[in-house]
Amino acid sequence: MTEMNRREFVLATASGLVVVGGTGIAPRLAAAAQNGMHVRHNVYCLNPAGREIASYKKAVTVMKARAPTDPTSWAAQAAIHGTLTPLAGMITNQCKHGSRFFLSWHRIFLYYFEKIVRAAAGDPAFALPYWGYTPTGQRNLPVSFRSPASAANPLFVAGRHAAINAGTPLFPSVVDAGAALAELGFDAFFSKARRTAPCTSRWVGGWGPSPPQRRIRSSGCTTATSTGCGTCGSPAAVGAPTRPMRPG
Repeated sequence: MTEMNRREFVLATASGLVVVGGTGIAPRLAAAAQNGMHVRHNVYCLNPAGREIASYKKAVTVMKARAPTDPTSWAAQAAIHGTLTPLAGMITNQCKHGSRFFLSWHRIFLYYFEKIVRAAAGDPAFALPYWGYTPTGQRNLPVSFRSPASAANPLFVAGRHAAINAGTPLFPSVVDAGAALAELGFDAFFSKARRTAPCTSRWVGGWGPSPPQRRIRSSGCTTATSTGCGTCGSPAAVGAPTRPMRPG
């Protein structure tokens, strides 16, 4: 039987596509996309000049141009997750990092954020790419988010950690979620996963020392390929475990 990872299993079971002795998940993923399901892809496997990245750049540009008081603006969406300068009358600082609702809250947040991005991009097929870093594969900030390093690139943020913007890879231990994924009980898994989550923002956002060494949550892989575009780089159904590229 063809080996299936966690992302593929979520998509296949959600679509009723699991079959014994199948010839691979790729044809079923394509069929799901044709039937209107939005499929998330590993950003490392996307063409930096392709449709998905172009649509995201367009959406970010449109959203950043909106007033912070517009709920669909980039600033407002980021503030929902967390902000040090909340605006009166806006929904802010709602992230549930210290709560048992950490996972479920982020799924709902990303569901609506993705819909806003899709509308701003004018691309009905758009799905958020996920940052599929792995311990033995790629683990630097994807090139589309750091080059060109100028205001001409809406995905580039000068305030990120300088080493991250320079393409410095995170250490393997930083992206290894094995300890959390090895837990069978929710409480034990959640406890370990929740403790690692804030570190991504610290390193990428420029708040951590250099080089980054603490653990951060991974894309959901328990093993990795050399490129990140193989078994652990498979497309993900919306709602599958991911680290989507989003604000906040």
